[in-house]
Amino acid sequence: MTRVYGHYDEAMLPLSPPAPALITADIDGTFVDDKGAIPPKNLDALQRARDNGLDFCLVTARPPRWLTRFRGLSAGAIYAANGAYVLDAATGAILEDRGFSISEVRAVARVLAPVSGIALSAETAEGFVRERAFPSAPAAGERDRESDATFTLLSEISCGAGKILAVSSLLDTEEFYREVRSRIKGLAELHVSTSDGLAELSPLGISKATALAHACHARRIEPAQVWAVGDMPNDLPMLNAAGVGIAVRNAHPDLHAHADALAPANTDAGVAHVIDAALRARALARTTLET
Repeated sequence: MTRVYGHYDEAMLPLSPPAPALITADIDGTFVDDKGAIPPKNLDALQRARDNGLDFCLVTARPPRWLTRFRGLSAGAIYAANGAYVLDAATGAILEDRGFSISEVRAVARVLAPVSGIALSAETAEGFVRERAFPSAPAAGERDRESDATFTLLSEISCGAGKILAVSSLLDTEEFYREVRSRIKGLAELHVSTSDGLAELSPLGISKATALAHACHARRIEPAQVWAVGDMPNDLPMLNAAGVGIAVRNAHPDLHAHADALAPANTDAGVAHVIDAALRARALARTTLET
């Protein structure tokens, strides 16, 4: 990003930002605290946004199976699996599946098979599919049970997937990411949403930026009318595409380096600060138009 607006108040948000029509926010590390709980201040701020006609939308790497308790918080849709699934915000039903086909999942599994210590899993429209060697690592506030998963080799999978997950028990994180990137060229895109060496693979052209574009098209607004909030490298495409890209204080250094503005940490209800700043910007815009 090259836009720099300056900062003001405790939220360290833009001094003279464009008034947004929509706020998009990541979930883990951004909208929820470190235990996966939604800060009450965030819920209160969401109500203020609704009361004042400001749209809010969750854009997450989480799969649909971990989004039940977030229903009703977004306007219109929730974007899951880094944008591969578009869910009805009220019911959680999958409205659009932009994930991998069966043949594409199998192709990715084949090219990654030679990687040392590799283990794969997939988040699908039907649920969680994982190889026996893939460790269970649920998001904060969620849990995985063996009964929740279907165990099979991804090279033999019988359904498509919103995203493919990969870990290595033998390679260090950066070496692993380099190896994965080199092997999936032309097949998939690598995203990083955790700090534990997990590689998340999405279909070509699918990212949180395409989720933001979809949300804008549905509302007939421009990306410049969006403020986006996140904490990890997989959020960067969304922050780059938005009119204002905001990193929470606990964000990965890459986001601090590229964001337009800084908000309080997820544990300090940073999203609530963003919403309230957006409402102030909208009020100021209305006042300016009326004078």
